[in-house]
Amino acid sequence: MDKIALVTGSSSGIGELFALTLLDQGFFVIGGSRSECDIDHENFLDLSLDVSNEKSVKLFFKEIESHTEVIDVFIDCAGVCDQSSLRDTSLGELSSNLSTNSIGTFLVYKEFENFIIEDETIILSILPIAAKKNYEFTLAYSASQSAKKSIIDSIKKE
Repeated sequence: MDKIALVTGSSSGIGELFALTLLDQGFFVIGGSRSECDIDHENFLDLSLDVSNEKSVKLFFKEIESHTEVIDVFIDCAGVCDQSSLRDTSLGELSSNLSTNSIGTFLVYKEFENFIIEDETIILSILPIAAKKNYEFTLAYSASQSAKKSIIDSIKKE
């Protein structure tokens, strides 16, 4: 069987570009996103995934389990980005960013661990500069990306 890649956030943006690139490289790609993906390729499996929802994440990995026991490459691109000042940021926007970008990272990595090939699986988590440096009008996004970075750093140490 081909090498298998998993790409979250595969329906648009950088996630879609990673999925297409991996397909060009001969990978079988499993894509997960809230929106249906436009990629039409025989080696692409488009699955529904809301990283902020534990049940959705568990169902997503259960479906993957029916296709493979291991993942060779995991590219984590799922995320949301609200850009507002403190005054204009609602609790809902902050919660949405934290749920998707931070808690979603926790939920996905927790389930993904079972598919890792020790010392072989490549994991790329796409972190914007907002994970290290905060900019004005990015309160919710920067806070969620900083938390995501902390979660990933803790996982790396384990």
